Amino acid sequence: MTLPSGGASLWTKNGNLLSYVDGSQSIVFDPKGGAPLNQASLVVNFRPNAVRRTVSGPTDWYEEFWTKPANALGKEIAYGSYVKEYPTTFAQHYLRFDKDTFQVGRITNTLNGSSKNSVTNEFVLLNQGYNGATAVRILGVVNSAFDGVGQIYNAVGGRPGGVITAANVNNTVVPYVGVFNPNNSSQLIGGIYVNGTQSVIAANVKNFWMDHPKDPTKEIWYASIEGPEAAAYERGTAQLVNGEAFIPFSEHFELVINPSTMTINLTPGSASSEGIAVIEKSAKGIRVKELRQGKGNYSFDWEAKAVRKGYEDYKAVRIKGLETPTPVRIPSSIPEVNEAFERLD
Repeated sequence: MTLPSGGASLWTKNGNLLSYVDGSQSIVFDPKGGAPLNQASLVVNFRPNAVRRTVSGPTDWYEEFWTKPANALGKEIAYGSYVKEYPTTFAQHYLRFDKDTFQVGRITNTLNGSSKNSVTNEFVLLNQGYNGATAVRILGVVNSAFDGVGQIYNAVGGRPGGVITAANVNNTVVPYVGVFNPNNSSQLIGGIYVNGTQSVIAANVKNFWMDHPKDPTKEIWYASIEGPEAAAYERGTAQLVNGEAFIPFSEHFELVINPSTMTINLTPGSASSEGIAVIEKSAKGIRVKELRQGKGNYSFDWEAKAVRKGYEDYKAVRIKGLETPTPVRIPSSIPEVNEAFERLD
């Protein structure tokens, strides 16, 4: 750039710096930058507290606009873009409030499991919490994708919480929706995932709840009965006629169960019963007779249980980390994301 050869000019040159100043507005250009960073820069002051800055260095380049709105209590608010070549290559857009960046969209050059170039794509929301009276920046939400896997998770107190991700089960990557162990970010402690063609719900306890019908300040919570098999049941009350009865199962129960795994419980409804027994059982139903050639005419309760078709090989004891879900870890070059996991592992 050449300065005017004659007459008054608002442009001045001082060493490397070329400056234009007009009242509260200014442009400052440094084409070489100083040691040790040697960053060339262009700074434009549009008005007091409204600045655009562009910087170009040997391994990184960024541009940012910041201002100090009246309702921000003297704090800067800014947006910008940043490209870094070394040691980690990435490009990002960001939003900044005062000294902290609270929103980052970044793509990072990352080697995949086959040592081929790939890209980690991340969108991270951070937020401000307080440790006593001290403001701290903590992780809020992470949306990321890498090598064919995408995930989104929220953080609670800077720790990973709920997640839509992928998990390894039996050396197969499967979709997973659930929650992290708050004390161990490498462990998923509840959720739903796919195992082969089956969807699996895993949790420490399974509940249903309802509003308390007599007390609006309370709820009623029941827990599921657990067992080492994937079973179904049907139950009811039937009537002996001359000491015998046939109980047909519902069609849907017949379609659901493997009849070879069936067990039956019977409870007579008469104190004078000789006892009752199942003499026939199939997917269609069961036949019951009174013992000792009894000819009783009374009611009895029955319950049939059987393993569901297709779930005969259900495993109650599994190898941890192989047959149980392990979260797929997506690499990140954002410090807060790594810190959220590292301090828990």
